[in-house]
Amino acid sequence: MRRNARHSAIILLTLALAGWTAGLVCPINGLADSPLPDPSRVTIWSPNKAFFAVMDPVDWITTVYRATPDGKGTAQWAMLGWFRAAYLADDGEHLVTDPFSMSLLPLDYDKKQAMLYSFRRGELIKIITLDQVVGDPPKLRRTASHFSIGGYLGFRPDGRFGVQPIEGEDFSLDVMTRTTIPEARKGVPQRRRLLPEDLPQQ
Repeated sequence: MRRNARHSAIILLTLALAGWTAGLVCPINGLADSPLPDPSRVTIWSPNKAFFAVMDPVDWITTVYRATPDGKGTAQWAMLGWFRAAYLADDGEHLVTDPFSMSLLPLDYDKKQAMLYSFRRGELIKIITLDQVVGDPPKLRRTASHFSIGGYLGFRPDGRFGVQPIEGEDFSLDVMTRTTIPEARKGVPQRRRLLPEDLPQQ
């Protein structure tokens, strides 16, 4: 189990680093790119404010809490990885991460490359590819050194995930329905949940 956990940790570290390096630039007025801040502790909230997630780049762990009146929260589950951009659902169980932070693509993109990773309590359940987000042929906007796909709107009340494309009306994706993910798909294992015994000792 520990060997699998270590393998999952390596994969998650690779994905998180990919998100960090891909997000070193962000579009300004669709024409120029500028540096993003260094990785830092990030807190995101579910739309209903019932849950929040803390992403810590020091421990490289993301922890989801149920909100409490004292503001401290009660830990619900955790997973390996720090992400510059992530979205938490109202149920506190589903988390979507964006490895290409700020919705930027490299110039040599692949239309089947992963754009969003959907997790349920730390387990990878779905991969959203570029063609699902921007269509085929894709609608993109060129920045100084990347392509911009538009933006993400996060979880909606019905549990679907909102997308704001470069052209056309906003639409939503089903990110909660589990799909079969081959082990070889982009080197991502089907399960990447952080087990209690794998958490770093305080």
